[in-house]
Amino acid sequence: MSDKTILVSVIMPVYNPGKYLHTAIMGILEQSYENFELICIDDASTDGSGDVLIQYQKCDRRIHLVHHSENAGAAHARNEGIELARGKYLFFVDADDAFERDLLRCMVGTAERKAVDMVYINYDSFKDGDLYGTDIRGDYFYFGKCFSGYDKTESCPRELLRSIPLAPYSRLYARAFIHQNRLRFQELKSSNDVYFGIMATALSSQIAFLEEQVNLVHVRNHDGRYRISNTRDPYDNFRAYDCLRQEMERLRLSASDIEIVQERFLENTLWEIKGCNPEMGEEYYRFIGEEGLQRMEVLDAGKPVKLDFTYRKIAEFFSIEPWESKWFENISMLGYCIEKWKHKAVRLFEQIVEQGKACGIWGAGRDGGLLAGFCAENRCQCRGFIDNDERKWGKTLTDYKIFPPEELLKSVDTVIVINQTYFNDIYDQIKAMRSGIELVSLSMYLQYEHDLDSSTVIVRG
Repeated sequence: MSDKTILVSVIMPVYNPGKYLHTAIMGILEQSYENFELICIDDASTDGSGDVLIQYQKCDRRIHLVHHSENAGAAHARNEGIELARGKYLFFVDADDAFERDLLRCMVGTAERKAVDMVYINYDSFKDGDLYGTDIRGDYFYFGKCFSGYDKTESCPRELLRSIPLAPYSRLYARAFIHQNRLRFQELKSSNDVYFGIMATALSSQIAFLEEQVNLVHVRNHDGRYRISNTRDPYDNFRAYDCLRQEMERLRLSASDIEIVQERFLENTLWEIKGCNPEMGEEYYRFIGEEGLQRMEVLDAGKPVKLDFTYRKIAEFFSIEPWESKWFENISMLGYCIEKWKHKAVRLFEQIVEQGKACGIWGAGRDGGLLAGFCAENRCQCRGFIDNDERKWGKTLTDYKIFPPEELLKSVDTVIVINQTYFNDIYDQIKAMRSGIELVSLSMYLQYEHDLDSSTVIVRG
């Protein structure tokens, strides 16, 4: 059977995407892989999107429309799409994003060659009005890998459950796998992809990562009034993880996998509290300390259960520290990681020296100060720190001088990036100055069981 005879069901919830709908629709209709059905669920849009979809359907028979009289939410729309889909594979998209022309072809090709339940792809985000590109700059480091051989009685590779993205558009699913495991999105206003994404990863018998090192989906980052991120309910995050933990226990999945879910819950809880308005944040904080930790079985008789050191400390702080202490605003995950993986951190600098290379560190903020102290204490060889804040230039962090980017980049081969959030921005900034620099993601290297090579991205000019 030729790849082109294999039907892909693309499921698109539509709710008031406005002017962005055309880009999303045409991004799918103009795919180089043509054998697909585009299932659009108009979730009671009030901006005329329903009429626009009707016009598109008249021009292309591959479009199937469903209209809701009342808004039911993106999770409900995706679940309805799953029931209607006829394709061998399912792919979920948003109605305000953009897609590369070879998106479906690349995913289907990998899925067919490797006979997997899921194919992960890479995606990036862009601000409304900005250009986007296909270059990959180190969000995930799994290209060409294929994980197999784990099932309900074995532990999923820890790095996958701990770090894998949960966004629906981050993977292609085999429809038979979804139906066999009765996987559906939780009908929550926010965090509705947590259960679906993690359970699919834990239950899959084989997962592949796209071989092409490109971003194929471009997620629009804008402040539209209907975006879920503008009205997030932190309790939805708890509901998602609580349901997930209970189902994993019911299915008797490994204790190791459940521990990782508990750890992801704690990390997400920190993010939710920081993103809340103060009144909601305080209410949710007290709920977590008084009830949430117990229900998630993170605490036993008031004490943290067997979790990674970093997360035991977070659980402990939630249980004993008052909201007014604001400890969560100053918590440094890097400090905990360095403490836990001290020997691995030291080995990172040793490996760079053994390769005959010189390194610098990007980021002279609070975490930079922690890393500088660690490097000085352990005699790690480093040329200095890089920072964009000119007020810091010429000053020192412990024994290391802080330089402007263009100055230190002349004398180093490798740059260690402390904050993964800014990895892509740093890549772009270095790319404009000098190609060939190796960027190492410190968090990926320390936390996610990566070696130096798989945590490194070379800046291409």
